[in-house]
Amino acid sequence: MARVRPATLEDHAAIMALRARYGMEPLESDEWRHVYAGSPVLDELAGEKRRDWAGGWVVDSDALEVVGFLGNIALPYELAGRRLVAAAMSSWVVDVSHRAASLLLVRQFLRQEGVDLFLNTTANVESSRALEALRIRRVPTGAADTCLYWITDPGGFAESTSRKRGWPLPALARVAGNLLRPALAARCPGTGATVETASGFDARFDEFWEELRGEQVLRLRRNRCTLEWAFELARRRGALSVLTHSDSGG
Repeated sequence: MARVRPATLEDHAAIMALRARYGMEPLESDEWRHVYAGSPVLDELAGEKRRDWAGGWVVDSDALEVVGFLGNIALPYELAGRRLVAAAMSSWVVDVSHRAASLLLVRQFLRQEGVDLFLNTTANVESSRALEALRIRRVPTGAADTCLYWITDPGGFAESTSRKRGWPLPALARVAGNLLRPALAARCPGTGATVETASGFDARFDEFWEELRGEQVLRLRRNRCTLEWAFELARRRGALSVLTHSDSGG
């Protein structure tokens, strides 16, 4: 019989091995701790709720091997100034031999107490079908499978598109893209409006968030602290660029 229990840091290596078998990106132990136990919303939970928060659950086989995992990320949301605790599913993966235990993981996720909002923001085709079978509805956000592009390197974009589509002479496409750079460059409306690269998330992000948080819209909190946590791994890997759009007033 498979057994479902809360995941611990000691399970890290076994969970990474499980993820690797299904082509999922590995996380170092400190990265793992940052994602599943470092969310700023956890610092806002009172004692017992904070202690009881599980970073996820694992499925143990009869041989006490980890054959399944479902991550549980705490996210800070707000609606009209009211702070909400959201739980987001992450890295739902179960060995083929134990797929029957998949729904046991979802049951544990949905049984959590002290959660205002349950989310899955990274569902793929397979997991979406399983969740819909459980009558878990999609968020009405429109065409979530449509990609939007902000082209910051026209030459590189043209070359990669040419290679992906199998067009001839991708290097020539890069040249053509570079020639079109002035036409494709980001234009900012309004007098004195500028787009700049920032070194990180500064106090301006707190000020901007305070302007947004009173609106009647459900939003992930986007103040400085939350953004620094959310993009920390990208920063460590050199994959983060922070751009700001501001007018002459700041």
